[in-house]
Amino acid sequence: MVTTIRLRPETKSRLDALKTHPRESYDETLNRLLDMAYDPEPLSEEKL
Repeated sequence: MVTTIRLRPETKSRLDALKTHPRESYDETLNRLLDMAYDPEPLSEEKL
């Protein structure tokens, strides 16, 4: 399934700048960024 999201032109420009290559899709770019932002291993009490 494909869906549409609304972005401000500034947001689209920022996403364009974060692409690893010109043909990378926005889906690929966003998933790569989400993977980098999400840490599946929660911090332990020791690390806090």
